[in-house]
Amino acid sequence: MQWFKQQKQQAWTAIRTTGEVTTIVQVMRRTGEKPLVNFAHIEPSNARETKDAIALAKKYKLKHARCSFVLNAKDYQLLQVESPNVPEQERKEALRWKIKDMVDYPVEQATLDYMKIPQDPAYPNKQDYVYAMVAKNVLVSQLYNTFADADIHLQAIDVRVAAQRNIAALLEEKDRGLAMLSFGRDGGLLTFTSGGELYHTRFIEIEEERSAGAYERIALELQRSLDNFDRQFPFITVNKLLVAPCEDRDALLQHLKSALYTQVASFELEDVVDFASGVAVDGLTKQALVLHTIGAALREEVAA
Repeated sequence: MQWFKQQKQQAWTAIRTTGEVTTIVQVMRRTGEKPLVNFAHIEPSNARETKDAIALAKKYKLKHARCSFVLNAKDYQLLQVESPNVPEQERKEALRWKIKDMVDYPVEQATLDYMKIPQDPAYPNKQDYVYAMVAKNVLVSQLYNTFADADIHLQAIDVRVAAQRNIAALLEEKDRGLAMLSFGRDGGLLTFTSGGELYHTRFIEIEEERSAGAYERIALELQRSLDNFDRQFPFITVNKLLVAPCEDRDALLQHLKSALYTQVASFELEDVVDFASGVAVDGLTKQALVLHTIGAALREEVAA
């Protein structure tokens, strides 16, 4: 089982279902060039259903592809906890018992993985923290069984925060932190990264139809998060907030630029990846739909 950990692989195919829409993307990493999107499709289907997964497998010839599936926010819990002071090989089991009172079901019924949060190099003895991702075994088993029935080799499970980290890593400036904001059907996701590592994340619950009042609340949440990050990670300078493609991005950008002290800018998918001949994702709405699927397909090996 691989969750946050990345693997060395020339091309990954990532699948994500939100509601009754499935996005499927294949990305190939290239040395010295932007990653190449071999294909990116939006399908009116639910890949969590066996019949739809079978149809996708046949249509896109997924039998021999290395696939990952991106969970939605309601599928798992993301918990920031102190890292247990145990050998690396024992950490996952120790974390299981540390979070047992933080989940509303028996911890023995949970699938768990974690991602280390880097600490200030000036204070190497300071308490370490990790992000633990926890999902019910039954949900994970159902996903694997569904894809196995469709003859799809599901090798990894991803979450939006890891996918967004992968995208942010390609947009960061050297020796600077980057704040990135995206919006999906289940709310906004704010991440803080530096050097390709995730330091902090926050989920912003907001209605899909955003009004002027909603923009005010988003700006307030962002300013609080930026201030908190500065206090918690003073050794990282965040010089920019990037807003990912979303349907009403121009209006949101205009408001955030006037409300925040931090520089606010936007990016397009073409700033992150190249698209193969004949592959196009037109419009902000479609770009927002495939954003985190592309991020999940940007998996790569992390040195031990």
